[in-house]
Amino acid sequence: MQAIILAGGKGTRLQTILNEVPKALASIGHKPFLDYLIKFLNQQGITHFIFSLGYQHQQIVDYLNAKEKTWTYTCVIEEQALGTGGAVKKALASATDPNVWVINADTYLQINLTEMYQQHLNNKAAATIALKEMHNFDRYGLIQIDHNNSVISFEEKQPCEKGLINAGFFIVNKEYYANATLDKAVFSIEKDFFEIQLSNKSIYGFQTDGFFIDIGIPEDFERAQHVLPNLTL
Repeated sequence: MQAIILAGGKGTRLQTILNEVPKALASIGHKPFLDYLIKFLNQQGITHFIFSLGYQHQQIVDYLNAKEKTWTYTCVIEEQALGTGGAVKKALASATDPNVWVINADTYLQINLTEMYQQHLNNKAAATIALKEMHNFDRYGLIQIDHNNSVISFEEKQPCEKGLINAGFFIVNKEYYANATLDKAVFSIEKDFFEIQLSNKSIYGFQTDGFFIDIGIPEDFERAQHVLPNLTL
């Protein structure tokens, strides 16, 4: 399996902590966050990584070049910000698999990749999104699914007692995505692909109760310091 790692963002909310270090290289227990993510994904069957890079990309390139590896990788550099949709489109050009994982570089999710991948293939889905039930939150949008796990709606961020969120791991069908975004270069994958394709019943969800953390805000960055180094992979 192949995975695109979206690591081009600035991590604005963490800049006072990171001091010009890319969020993916943020130190968690004296190791870069990316170490934890890559190790988990490789153990789950990802053998080739495509790193979608932008802000401070040379730091990540240097990190990858120096790292001992049991996997192969490609780096794709955004010369200008392309949005999540454009970044995925550019990175997919370097993928050879017909269905490719896309993973946020600031998100860790314990999930059975093989099981989710198989569901994606069985559904002949355009995309399958990993869904995590969260409680008492306001920083994520909600996703509603039907009894067949087909996504039926995306809802804006709002205070919520309980609901399913996009956990930052998803799979896209390369050919479908290319055809659906032919006229797009700079765009949001959420607004300009996922939501538009809802009417085709081609976007599915995969629910997981595995451990999830997004280090994008200082509170969760601090929590990761105590939790990630102690996880058993």
